[in-house]
Amino acid sequence: MTRKYLIVTIAALLFSPVLFAQQNDTITIVPAKPRHAVSINDFMGNQDEYKSFWDRNFSGHWSGFHLGINSFLQKDYSAYPPSQDGFMNLKIWRSFSYQVNFWQKSISLQRYHDAIGLVTGLGLCFDDYRFNPEVTIEADGNGVIQPIYPDYEEMRKSKLSTFYGRIPLLLEFQIPMGHFQRRFFISGGVVFGYKLGSHTKIKYHQAGISEKVKFRDELYLNEYRYSYTVRMGYKWFNVFAEYSPVPFFKEGHGPVLYPFTAGITLVSF
Repeated sequence: MTRKYLIVTIAALLFSPVLFAQQNDTITIVPAKPRHAVSINDFMGNQDEYKSFWDRNFSGHWSGFHLGINSFLQKDYSAYPPSQDGFMNLKIWRSFSYQVNFWQKSISLQRYHDAIGLVTGLGLCFDDYRFNPEVTIEADGNGVIQPIYPDYEEMRKSKLSTFYGRIPLLLEFQIPMGHFQRRFFISGGVVFGYKLGSHTKIKYHQAGISEKVKFRDELYLNEYRYSYTVRMGYKWFNVFAEYSPVPFFKEGHGPVLYPFTAGITLVSF
């Protein structure tokens, strides 16, 4: 019996290193996490995770303070005698347009690449038309605009001022220039306007005294007006042009003149 226990003990001692070695050499295989392939649909569908070359927030170019130069195109004085031809000629470099566009709404037309969109908003436009030579205008008894040549010692200034409220509808395209936040833009569309006021103003020198006089008489300007516009720019440098196919005066009340304005953006906001 003692001999039997001795044999079992010796066998246990001989095989124990093998058992411990097998236990220590056991290799545990941990399955790898499955890889997720990113498809183009994933990329286009999760713009917050993947930064696109195009900026996701489309913002048009309407709001701001703009300064322009006014003039008239396609002038027709056929209803006036030759002596009055051109009485609405302007000193162009003193005929300014002040545009304050205080509200803007941009609407993207693309689902992912916000580079094409519609732009609308609200704005005010103050236009000065500086006469050359120094004349002013008024309506006669028939409601027809006539030139008036004031009999003062020295006429220093004569102008017509108009005040319009405006609503644009623009289609704008934006092209990234090296970075999605640096874009060249070009837009075109229509700007609708409604006349809020107008007046003429003269400044003269008489008997050693300088005087300024405003006249708010009816001048038969078209109350509703729309203009075609083109705007373009890059970063801080923006330019615009506007042309109205609506005559300046109501039909039969003055010479046929079509307003044209070109200018730059001074401040964007």
